[in-house]
Amino acid sequence: MLADLLRVAILTTAVLVTVIAFGAAIKPLAKETLLTAGQTAKYIVLAIVPMLQFALPFAAGFAGTMSLHRMADDNEIVAASVSGISYRRLLVPIVCLGLALMVVMILLTQWIIPRFWGLLERAVAQDVTRIFQAAIERGEPFQLGDLQIWADRMIVDPEPQGTDADTRLILFHVAAAVLDHEGRIDEDVTANQAVVDIYRRPGASYVKLAMSEVVGFQPGTGTLASTPRVEPADAIVVPSVLKDDARRMTRGELLQLRRDPDAYGPVIDAKIALAEALRDVELWRELRRRLAAPAPTGGQVAFRAAGPRRRSFLVRADDLEGGRLRTADGRPVEVVEFEGATAKRRLRCAEALLQRHAAGPLDTIAFDLVLTECEVIDLQSPQTPNRRQRVALENVTADDLEVESLAPRSSDELFARAAALGDQSSRHVKAAVGKLQHEIHALQREITGRLLKRYALSATAMLLMALGAMLAMWLRESLPLVIYLWAFLPSIIDLILISSGEHMLRDGALVGGAAVMWSGNAAIVMLLLLAYRNLARN
Repeated sequence: MLADLLRVAILTTAVLVTVIAFGAAIKPLAKETLLTAGQTAKYIVLAIVPMLQFALPFAAGFAGTMSLHRMADDNEIVAASVSGISYRRLLVPIVCLGLALMVVMILLTQWIIPRFWGLLERAVAQDVTRIFQAAIERGEPFQLGDLQIWADRMIVDPEPQGTDADTRLILFHVAAAVLDHEGRIDEDVTANQAVVDIYRRPGASYVKLAMSEVVGFQPGTGTLASTPRVEPADAIVVPSVLKDDARRMTRGELLQLRRDPDAYGPVIDAKIALAEALRDVELWRELRRRLAAPAPTGGQVAFRAAGPRRRSFLVRADDLEGGRLRTADGRPVEVVEFEGATAKRRLRCAEALLQRHAAGPLDTIAFDLVLTECEVIDLQSPQTPNRRQRVALENVTADDLEVESLAPRSSDELFARAAALGDQSSRHVKAAVGKLQHEIHALQREITGRLLKRYALSATAMLLMALGAMLAMWLRESLPLVIYLWAFLPSIIDLILISSGEHMLRDGALVGGAAVMWSGNAAIVMLLLLAYRNLARN
């Protein structure tokens, strides 16, 4: 019986897993020039092992149905029964093989398959250079997370000098856009040239971007901001083709991630956002301290502009609230412009708005100073003051303004910092705290759902084999495929319930999600008991 079961199970598994693995490759194949023939073959081979978690339960059920139906059809089951061999003894090989199959499924789903998901991911992610180049040649934007990049042409340097990057891409006439959660453009910049360095590291690929001669749209003021160079401080992680980081983590890695959630990508992003919001609070607090300090240093802040002209600006005000510079007695805010050590002009404005530079996170803290209803006095040749409705001083940095970067701090430390602010916490800090808490809780629910789903799938393989064999013995007068259909339908419902239960667990319904997840297996057990009762009675 075991030999016959194993033979049918292995043959059925081989057929099913090949078909399912090919189906998994259809999506990448559907994208033009994404995979070559060799890469496609490699992708299908690597996909075979992960697809075992779907193929093995159905192959086991089919093997149990076909093997036991053949024996029942040849009256071997009846002969064994009238010879004194009980049904329970006949079912021992089925149960033993089912238990062995469950152990194999646990090993596959918890340790082996996650590693192959990682291999599958790297098989496509490591070829990001060619994918990038193909998109540029087709005149289409290349998307990395929420960033879209378009270029007129591109040069590939496979062995860049002076850097540890694996590949360097030089782009000309570049446009980049940051998309919001609905896929609409939130910010956009254009550049004459950009350099994209690609780093391939174990588990992921990273992209480092630098742009020169940049013009960006500033949503806050509705104006264009220009800067000679933009280089985001953080690298961009190449998105997973599988779009499911937890899928490629073994049981040990998931449990470690539960203990240390700061190592998870979405948590890292939320943690960095909170660190930036806290740094902004410290930044505005330091600026207010400078303005409130006593004379001669107080009541003013000095800014420097980028460029060869060595321009600087001395802003005189008494307070900074909500990004607006104010004076104590309501007089105009005064800005003196210097070129080197020479005062060039004085601006008195009704309103002065100070905000972070919109071109993105740079190595230095940069601001935009927007002045409205200004009276401009030329200090080199005094004459009637000139009036300007609006003056924008963009990409300026404050002298000696240094605020500690909180990005390396843990989530707990950042939460403590945010709690210490109390009523002084800004809405951006509160939103960032909520986002980080949400990501950590979502990760914990994701880990719980992922682990329970793997155990539920493993139990399904054993139960489906036993159900197919039991129904074949009980319904021996029916066709084998009809019997398998009766076993196949509950298994499909079981898989749907397992998936639904996992989604409920991710949404926070822990008890209800676990109940739904295991309800399908419980129903199969009830069917097994019903079939055995009717079989034993007759």
